[in-house]
Amino acid sequence: MSRRSGNSFSSKVIKRLLQALIETGPLRKTRLSGKAGINYEMCIKYVSFLMMLNWVEIIKRVNGTEHISITSEGIEHLRKLQGESSRRGLDIKTNSNNISLQTLKGSSRSSQTKTVHEHLPKAKQKNVVIVDDDESSLTTYESFLEHYRSSFKVKTFSRPEQALRFLIDHPDSYDLVVLDIRMAKMSGFRLFQGLKAANPHAKVLFLSVLDAGPELLDIFPDIKPNQFIRKPVDRNEFIRIISEAISS
Repeated sequence: MSRRSGNSFSSKVIKRLLQALIETGPLRKTRLSGKAGINYEMCIKYVSFLMMLNWVEIIKRVNGTEHISITSEGIEHLRKLQGESSRRGLDIKTNSNNISLQTLKGSSRSSQTKTVHEHLPKAKQKNVVIVDDDESSLTTYESFLEHYRSSFKVKTFSRPEQALRFLIDHPDSYDLVVLDIRMAKMSGFRLFQGLKAANPHAKVLFLSVLDAGPELLDIFPDIKPNQFIRKPVDRNEFIRIISEAISS
């Protein structure tokens, strides 16, 4: 049976948390747990998960207490999880960090036993785009690929909004896109959705310090477990995964 976003246990918990924040506004974790009707330990787990996606954020009050607040990105995804056809009834407040896909379009149009050599594409040099807001990580990944048999040409972006513009404007200039999941201004998943809307056939991998848990796969049914690269990753493993993804 195929997995459907919005019907899993994880999706239901996420909707309850986000809806509680919509109805009440920023809440302390203990209050959020009670409002959403889930135990505190589970609340902590899912708040951390939602922060990774940039769907919620921590804001500090004047007295130093920390409250959880839903972001405009979280509001948008709550609407999608609920299957709403419009944003009616939700007071969405956008910010300068959000990118309108329509605006961007308007600007222009495994086998573990095999060796890296066996997995490498035999054709011409392959183009890989890597997006990560950590400059040092970008330098590392770029060196992994470009110093290996000249098989790859790498273009990197530390600003996800700039990367999205490039990916939409140049759909034929890359063979694979590698996205860090957690970035400050735009999550890798948000960038992925914008990219897929413009180029449905784009091949994409995700970088994450977390395992690709069921929560991610439940709410993003188009993403598969083998699309995740666990950080930190060593050079040979990184090359192998990239090579396999391009060849698939």
